[in-house]
Amino acid sequence: MKKIKYLFRRIKNMSYKAFLDTAREIKEKTGKNRLFIICDMTWCGLKYQAGYLDYKLFEMYDMNKYQRKTVVTRGINNSFIVKYNDPKFMKYLNSKIQFNQIFSQYINRDWLELKNEEELVTFIKKHQKIVAKPVNLMCGKGIEIIDTKDKNIHELYDTLILNQQLLIEEVAIQTKEMSDLHPDSINTIRVVTLLGEILAAFLRIGNNYEKVDNFNHGGIMAPIDLETGEIKFQGIDKAGNLYEVHPLTKTPI
Repeated sequence: MKKIKYLFRRIKNMSYKAFLDTAREIKEKTGKNRLFIICDMTWCGLKYQAGYLDYKLFEMYDMNKYQRKTVVTRGINNSFIVKYNDPKFMKYLNSKIQFNQIFSQYINRDWLELKNEEELVTFIKKHQKIVAKPVNLMCGKGIEIIDTKDKNIHELYDTLILNQQLLIEEVAIQTKEMSDLHPDSINTIRVVTLLGEILAAFLRIGNNYEKVDNFNHGGIMAPIDLETGEIKFQGIDKAGNLYEVHPLTKTPI
């Protein structure tokens, strides 16, 4: 029943324009009939809980049924999240504010839940540049690095409140090696775990001027060898482009 509810929720919220655009992209890439691709994407959604981005990114159009079963699609990943996480704790992970409150000792930078203008004034006296994060968005959307020098603080406060950018943080400083990859974003390592075991790790790198490294917001992802800590394969973005060097900085990945 949960799978059926999840499927119908995804169908309801799906961008049909993006779905059809994806079918067109795959047709141009493979030469396959567009109607066949649309039907096959729909089948993979029903059979393997694969979204159209799963279908494109994992090139499921070139897989047989046995290979398709090995893909951890968005729907399957969601079932893992539901099965292996206690629902009563999920709210703390889904809330940026509550996450910072609970794990504050590990964040290693100042932050503020924006409630009034006076607290903002105090914060920017200490940190001229701030990171403003919306509490109602995800995937890096709406995040800004703001230089508050010469800003009208009253107008800035009103704008932050209007945009729901209620999490204010000190700008993090990364190592030179990370900065060389893409200095306009904080580039991070994401580790995938299950029941205490590390399954995979990925280097995430920004690839635009929007200050974030999120894969869903134009970033590049490269798998890390868990045994050696080395990156042995090319990086990839959401459009399926592969990179040996960063396209903007020309730094080897």
